[in-house]
Parts: sequence; structure tokens; C-alpha cells
Amino acid sequence: MKTVFSLASAFFLAVPTAMQAGPVLDIHSGSDVVVASSHIRAAPDGGTYISGISRPAQGVSAPAQPHIHIIAYDRNGDILLEKIDILNRSDFIASHYAPSPRAAYTAYLPVEASKIGKVAVIPHSGHHHGKAKI
Repeated sequence: MKTVFSLASAFFLAVPTAMQAGPVLDIHSGSDVVVASSHIRAAPDGGTYISGISRPAQGVSAPAQPHIHIIAYDRNGDILLEKIDILNRSDFIASHYAPSPRAAYTAYLPVEASKIGKVAVIPHSGHHHGKAKI
């Protein structure tokens, strides 16, 4: 009987933790730039860092004006913040020293991770006006 009580109490203790899971990462794919990885981590001051690695799409040598849109939504689906990280185009050029070119991206969000429901990571190349297409 003691085992049943322990399992039941463990289940009820785990339910609130599961309900308050961290933000969901929604990684989009671009035509010239691809997100290879993305991570969310808490900043020491209470904010949140979104970081990762991007790479050129298959068959693309060096995309023009590569950048990453990062859009944070609250738990109700409303936009909290939008950030753009401009990537260095030369990081996407393959060479003898970098046969698999990659470019890192990082954005600081001055919001606690517990208040973020979803983060959209959207790679783009080229110049465009207005908001990111989601």
C-alpha cells in the first residue's frame, strides 16, 4: 500500500511541473538560410537568451543579407517581443578552413522564460520591409 501512495503522490507533484514547461521553440525554414540548432536559456539578470547556429540552404553559397527574426509570444499567443539578429555573410562562404559554413545567432529578451509561451525562430535573406512572415 505504501508503494501505491508514493506513486500517487509523485504523480500529483509532477503535474504542476509539467503544466509550467518552458517555452516552445517554433523553428521555421528559409529559402536561403536554415536554422541548424536553437536553444533557450535563462540569463543571470532574469531575462532569456535565444541562441543557435544557422547555415546556408543546400546549393546556396552565400545568401545576401542573412538574418534571423526571433519573435517571443506570451502564453496567450500575443507577441511580447521581436528581435532581429543580422548574420555575417562571410560566415556562410565555404573555404578550405570552413568546408561546412555556419553562423551563430543570439538574441537577448528582457523577459523571464516562465512568461514566454513560444519563440518563433525565422531565418531570412535579403532585405524586406515590414514584419516577418509567420
